[in-house]
Amino acid sequence: MTSNIAESLNNALKAARSSHIMELLKFIRAMITHLFNARRTKALKHRWEVTPEVDKEIRKRRQAVEGSRVGCVSSWGVKVVGKFNGKHHVLLEDKKCNCKQFDRL
Repeated sequence: MTSNIAESLNNALKAARSSHIMELLKFIRAMITHLFNARRTKALKHRWEVTPEVDKEIRKRRQAVEGSRVGCVSSWGVKVVGKFNGKHHVLLEDKKCNCKQFDRL
């Protein structure tokens, strides 16, 4: 059986596949070092408290609800009046909403 990760690894090791085992291990080490360094560099450039992927998702969802009004009902409950005058009650502590958004997530 194959999976996407197996295919990706097989493709990444294509250049060193015919090498001796020690050369293959050196190639894998260099490849992983390069990947971790690129990831660390990207993380150092990111200025937010969440990862870039989470930040991207937050921005996308924020645009979707732009123009909505949020009113505090209690410390963990809010009333959201959306763009199309839909009124929803959100209970953050219980992760419930009458619009079923938490069920979709």
